[in-house]
Amino acid sequence: MKRTIIIILTILLLTGCAQYRTERGSLLEESAMDLEEGATLREEILRDLGPPDQICAIPGGCAFLYEYFSALEKQLGLSIGYKWLSLFKFAYGWAGADRQALILIFDNDAILRSSEYRTWEEDLGRGFSIAFIYSLVSLVDMSHLEEPSAAHEWGIALLRPPSVTPDEQRQLEDEAAGIHLWGTSDISGGE
Repeated sequence: MKRTIIIILTILLLTGCAQYRTERGSLLEESAMDLEEGATLREEILRDLGPPDQICAIPGGCAFLYEYFSALEKQLGLSIGYKWLSLFKFAYGWAGADRQALILIFDNDAILRSSEYRTWEEDLGRGFSIAFIYSLVSLVDMSHLEEPSAAHEWGIALLRPPSVTPDEQRQLEDEAAGIHLWGTSDISGGE
């Protein structure tokens, strides 16, 4: 019994844990979801929620996507203080994310026509590593969620009514690539 307690205490002293938190976007408050379809104006949305994470021209109007995620990776590490094994750290990590998405569809008159809000939890996976000496690194690949947001390129100009000429409107429609959630493919369908 005494030997078992010593072994357990030794294992606990040799282990360590770490956490990584990654957040992207702005947390959407429930009060922001009180939107009246057919009455709420695009400028009201921009004033209340700020610029969307993505925008897309669609036939008859445009779509806004607001998105937020908070990912948490937890790790458990073990270092063995015996001869050459003390030069390595063994670690196991797992991660999950809490996500929110709000999509808003506006007509050409900048009036909200439809909206949808969703929240969900996502399992981001697990990973194992053997690291030389001691290092603290992410073990789960979350790079698909960490792409830079296009909203950072827009600036304050989005809060003013745009002056759209026919050529600019056609260019928007010609170059529109659609909107998609962070971490999803830009490609749909198949050949």
